Amino acid sequence: MIKMEVNLSIFRGKKTSAEHVASFLYSEWPRSEKNFRIASLSKAASLPAGSLPAVVIMTVTRTNFKRRLESLSQESKEGFNETLEQKENMPDDLVVIGHSRVDSARSDDSVDSATHTNELSDGAAAIVFSVLIHPVFRKCGLGRVLMNHTEAVALAAGCSFVYLSTPDQERFYTACGYSVSKAVSSLGQNAKRLNSTQVGTCWG
Repeated sequence: MIKMEVNLSIFRGKKTSAEHVASFLYSEWPRSEKNFRIASLSKAASLPAGSLPAVVIMTVTRTNFKRRLESLSQESKEGFNETLEQKENMPDDLVVIGHSRVDSARSDDSVDSATHTNELSDGAAAIVFSVLIHPVFRKCGLGRVLMNHTEAVALAAGCSFVYLSTPDQERFYTACGYSVSKAVSSLGQNAKRLNSTQVGTCWG
């Protein structure tokens, strides 16, 4: 666990730009479409408070980002000098070090065509995508902090349950209290219209 002041907020595009957040995500998932992410971030930022989808970002000041980088061993620093140089060119005073996206969850057959409700059998639920902590700040306890805040956003939006999908972080999410469940999505019946490549583009 590190001792450092971090800020958690719902992305509104004011103190931090959509381009900054998209660049952060692109550094982890370079196959994703950057312009699509910028448009998606901008759309989420324009929604009223308490609405889904919502994007949660974790930020630190540029000074604290540099201090964290300087505290690492030379071996651990490799590959991050370029990242810092790229962030120097960003206009924002804050550096994004964490991200998650939360949306309404549906099973494929749960959307009522007349009411457009999205409740699953166990109540209104959210699904979490694109959970990411900057490599410099991993294994410091910040992943759990980010998930706690993300779950609070879902709760404030009226959701009783949170779902997510992970290919390689089962141990972390189990420690956070998650368990295996049936498949859900944020697309409802539209999920059947997308192929695997399109889904990969959507959720990165």
